[in-house]
Amino acid sequence: LDTLNLTRNIKLSFDGSFYSIQDSINADFKEDGRLLLKPPFKFYSSSINNEPQAITYTSEDKDAGIEVRKGNANIQNVLRVENEKSIPAAGYNRDFQNVTWNLSLAPGYKLFYATGVDTISNSWVSNWNLMSIFIVALLTACFYYLFGVKKAAVGLVLVLLLHPVF
Repeated sequence: LDTLNLTRNIKLSFDGSFYSIQDSINADFKEDGRLLLKPPFKFYSSSINNEPQAITYTSEDKDAGIEVRKGNANIQNVLRVENEKSIPAAGYNRDFQNVTWNLSLAPGYKLFYATGVDTISNSWVSNWNLMSIFIVALLTACFYYLFGVKKAAVGLVLVLLLHPVF
């Protein structure tokens, strides 16, 4: 069985229309074959052990790919994804033992939530804890007691929106 580990660095464009991706794959291939890239990813360049590789298409599959040889390989791929709401974890025709993502967002963007990950930091949802929920409930109750239902609802929305700032 092949052993593959993927480290993916993703950068969102300033206008939010595409992602630029740099993949680093450390692999131990047990036999020769092809490493195919599935949509929505598009190859821009590829190298194995610092040697540029030809990105090819075969008649059987319409996916872009590179030829890989038996043995250890350090693969560097530059990819692009256009206007996608969700991106597959790997996107290759092989299974990976370990996948690590580093997402860099353009100024003015914030990650709200990500599903299917083991750990996440700096998202809006991950910044909440039990103390935050208690403080929001306490402030909302105070607004209700002092100003009534309508102003308590406005206060609740304001505190929810401003929570990441604190």
